[in-house]
Amino acid sequence: VALERQLPYSMSVDVAYVGNRSNGQGANFNVNAPTVLGPPCAVAPDDPSDIDCPDISANGVNGLNSLRPYVTKINAATGQPFPSPLNIATFNAYIGFNKVRYNSLQISMRRPFRQGLQLTGAYTLSRTRNFNRSYTMPEFQDRNWRPTGRMHVFSSSFIYMLPWQTGRGSGGILKAIINDWQVNGILQIYSGSRFTVGADDEELNVTDNDFATQTADLVGPVVKLGHIGDPPQPGPDGAFATHDDIAGCLVCDNPGPYYDPFAWDQPTGQRLGTTTLNQFTGPGATNLDFSLFRA
Repeated sequence: VALERQLPYSMSVDVAYVGNRSNGQGANFNVNAPTVLGPPCAVAPDDPSDIDCPDISANGVNGLNSLRPYVTKINAATGQPFPSPLNIATFNAYIGFNKVRYNSLQISMRRPFRQGLQLTGAYTLSRTRNFNRSYTMPEFQDRNWRPTGRMHVFSSSFIYMLPWQTGRGSGGILKAIINDWQVNGILQIYSGSRFTVGADDEELNVTDNDFATQTADLVGPVVKLGHIGDPPQPGPDGAFATHDDIAGCLVCDNPGPYYDPFAWDQPTGQRLGTTTLNQFTGPGATNLDFSLFRA
């Protein structure tokens, strides 16, 4: 759906709604992924990093494989596996289950080259959500929806011929120097892309991480610090400018975390973190390409 309007000064503007709804996009999916979490793990009271996760042998197969739909079955009478057992961790099938929802407002502006000036501009406000089966457990299906893409994107370009051009006015040395110059530019401004704050999944007991992605707990306000790039750090010897320094961004004006990292924490217990996939937005950017040349 679009609306176009002619404006004064040879300008025109388009305003449009653009949307897309897609179901059944094909993707590889492990149909032999477990559908439940493993058994709860034990955490040492005096050392949270000391985690002991027990195995499962409910149907005669040790470890997480016993939670998979297709595993070795044991003959209860003999205690031996049935002939030709299927005991594989990954059984990928190409299945059409992915979904995409895209909605956007798009505005564009144009001024054709006239009287030495040409302008273009475009702005998009959009929202994109994808469904991709990162979680196979039924109770976590709502987590498979996640936002993607950038919400705000603006771009503009211009061409301007300076008023002193060949054929205008009398000649001379000064005219020869200043005639026939032109400036061009492309300006781009866009918001940040989405990202997930992950966490260690050991206590979740998913082992190979093929059916659940652990995320962090949100424990405080998300404070934007605005730093970009990791600062260089001294190595184990504790001194800078030695062979074991940890590399960082040497050209960054103010390196460090963009967000305060203390807003997130590691989940405890056998549960998923309180945050979801792609819940947060990273830093945006502004870029200007400018040129001045003589035609």
